[in-house]
Amino acid sequence: MHVPGILERLGVVKLTMLSPECEAVRDMLALSQRALEGGVGHLQLHFHSPTLRPGLSPFTSSAAGVERVYGTIDRYLEGLSKMASVRFATISEAHTALAPRDAQPDRPARQRVVHA
Repeated sequence: MHVPGILERLGVVKLTMLSPECEAVRDMLALSQRALEGGVGHLQLHFHSPTLRPGLSPFTSSAAGVERVYGTIDRYLEGLSKMASVRFATISEAHTALAPRDAQPDRPARQRVVHA
């Protein structure tokens, strides 16, 4: 059973992802705030690369849809930067930064930096 999905369909909870394709900025910022308050040290914004071209994704059938996604990303990052220090990272950089301590013995002490 997928209890979270059932609860969402019943209106008991709202499931939110950090995805500019299908989420409102206020919902992504609320999720991020709760995660940061809970001690999360990194966040991952997710979207499909075809979304950045009109007609290649169900999320952006037109140039206006692509602009909407870009606008959502921009407003989210603006709001997030008011909550925490934001540092962008490639997948490889994030892998290195987030690897278990025993995998990186020379790594300096962790800093509270949000990877977006």
